[in-house]
Amino acid sequence: MKRSELELATEKARVLPEFVLGYTNQSLNGPAEDQNGNSLINSSSDRFSSVQIGLSLPLFGLKNELDRVKAADWNRKKREMELESRKRELDATLLTVKMEYRKLQERFQYEKQNLLPQADLMMKYAARALTGGEIGYLEYTLTMNRALSAHFSHLETQYAIHNAAIEWSFLTEF
Repeated sequence: MKRSELELATEKARVLPEFVLGYTNQSLNGPAEDQNGNSLINSSSDRFSSVQIGLSLPLFGLKNELDRVKAADWNRKKREMELESRKRELDATLLTVKMEYRKLQERFQYEKQNLLPQADLMMKYAARALTGGEIGYLEYTLTMNRALSAHFSHLETQYAIHNAAIEWSFLTEF
């Protein structure tokens, strides 16, 4: 943003008139002639001064300069719009990550309070039923597979929560 504003100010300055003020003070040592042609010797105490004043107006190429000013202004506006667009995009991403994090937290709590205790009960009853001869190895394996799937799902949810937290941290750090 600052760069485009400086570019605009530079282009505007090119259109403005320039004022010049100069002052010179010299010493000339050695032989010289006065106005009548008489010979003189100048010493370092003889000083010669001059003043220069000037005004420079941009007459030719003024249209080109004004076009450059307009282009610099459009460039500044374009960068402002890009910045606003990026800000909105970041806000939308932050909102999405926040909502995803909350959804995962709710899912994690549900699994912890409801799904995992049921899975543990399934494993306990399946082991008891196998040792009691009520079920065979196939039913035992299927039941254990379902219970372990619940535990793996819980771990995947925890992993997703950590990833969402890392993404949130990354987005808010800058």
